[in-house]
Amino acid sequence: MTKKQAEPTSKNTLQIIFIIFTIIILGLEYFLYYFESTRIVDEEIKNLSSVARTEESSVINWYNDYKENAENFQSSSLFRRTFGSLIQDPQNVTNQ
Repeated sequence: MTKKQAEPTSKNTLQIIFIIFTIIILGLEYFLYYFESTRIVDEEIKNLSSVARTEESSVINWYNDYKENAENFQSSSLFRRTFGSLIQDPQNVTNQ
C-alpha cells in the first residue's frame, strides 16, 4: 500500500489568504485611526480650553488692577492738581 501524499498549498491559496489578512489589518488600522484622531481632537480641545481660561483670568486680573489704579488716581486731589498744571503749562514741570 502506498501512502497518499498531501498536496502542498497552492500559490494562489497563499496569495488569497495574504490579501484577506491585509484587508483585515487595513480595516482595523482605519478604525484605530478614526478613534485616535477623535481622542486627539478632544484632548486638544481640552488643552485649548484650559489655556483660554488661564488667559481669561489673566486679562480679568490685569483689568481689575488697572481699574483700581485708575480709581486711586481719580480720587487723589494731588494727582488731579499736578495733572491739571501739567496740561496747562507743559514747559513748567515741577517735581511734587
